[in-house]
Amino acid sequence: MAAPAALPGADQANVTTWLPDINSAMQSAGIDTPQRAAAFLAQVGQETAGFATLTEYSDGSDYNGRADLGNTQPGDGPRYKGRGGLQLTGRHNYERASQALGVDFVNHPELVADPKYAFATAAWYWNTHNLNAAADNAHPQDPASIDPVSRIINGGSNGRDVRREHFIQACQILKCP
Repeated sequence: MAAPAALPGADQANVTTWLPDINSAMQSAGIDTPQRAAAFLAQVGQETAGFATLTEYSDGSDYNGRADLGNTQPGDGPRYKGRGGLQLTGRHNYERASQALGVDFVNHPELVADPKYAFATAAWYWNTHNLNAAADNAHPQDPASIDPVSRIINGGSNGRDVRREHFIQACQILKCP
């Protein structure tokens, strides 16, 4: 269902390379309607800086000691900084994704930045947080309706306007109802 044109402002070279993994992730996550696809692509577009990177730009030190992320050991912040299509962050999320996908992301967190796993972890996160249901309630006529999806992924309003714009653009291309 994804197409490079549906990825607003995307780094087209990366999109071309990552597209099989993006499509596989969307299929495994049940992202099978234009609304769901637009919501997913809007979030991934923001979290990856326009499909430019699969690793958070910051060094992750701000996450040190964040018990809410499961970062209880010295160095956990940088070790488990945001990676992947939805910027999986924190020891707790890396542990849960490892268990669910059968890949040792805890001892090899850099694997989450590999496109194969970057979008598999994004699909896992999407499903475990029931984001299809939230996406089903998002409509391009009401840009703020994507905000519940954004809050679950990012926890706040970081990039809110870009996420809204990406959602509207993707909906136009994918012909959301």
